Amino acid sequence: IPIDEILTRNERSIILGEAGSGKSTLFRNLVLDILTEKPKFLSIAQKWGSILPIWLPFAFITKNLADNNNLSIGDLLKMWFKAHDKEHLFHVIKDVIEDERLLFVIDGVDELTDIVSARQAISKIEIHSELSKTRIIYSSRPYGYRLLQDAFSKIKEVHLLPFSEVQQKQFINYWYEKWLSSIGNADQDYAKTQTTNFLEDLKR
Repeated sequence: IPIDEILTRNERSIILGEAGSGKSTLFRNLVLDILTEKPKFLSIAQKWGSILPIWLPFAFITKNLADNNNLSIGDLLKMWFKAHDKEHLFHVIKDVIEDERLLFVIDGVDELTDIVSARQAISKIEIHSELSKTRIIYSSRPYGYRLLQDAFSKIKEVHLLPFSEVQQKQFINYWYEKWLSSIGNADQDYAKTQTTNFLEDLKR
């Protein structure tokens, strides 16, 4: 079953894979694909085409909750945008939340500050999801997920298998094509060159 079909069948999913299995790369591609005018993940385009994906590292959430456990998900989102000098966009997110068109892409559940803050973070995210009907996709290495597994509710586990060399090349090239498209550059030869260079660097 294609991964986009698996993800759209569930309101909450967690992508599990060892380091280097492509979790973060998959996330970047999913987010870019939702925002593009010519998506390749057809199931996501059909079912989630009107939603707005927000990528948020789990480490950012737990770090700030360790400092102040009274922060809400809204507070954390506002802080995230402010950290990237995009605080003026937060009002857009508020409208999207009210319209129930938000997708949280929470990367690196295993990259936690401490267990207590991690459990608080998951609880806040899950409650927010219930109240605002926000869809969530987490990512984690299996070991980190096992430490926190009982904190999640109604979650679909999606296990990533290691990429073959051909799949690595296809995926990386796709990412470069999307990135170039986002900055108004359609040079496919450049994408292929950068893909080759990237794979050669990984082998060194």
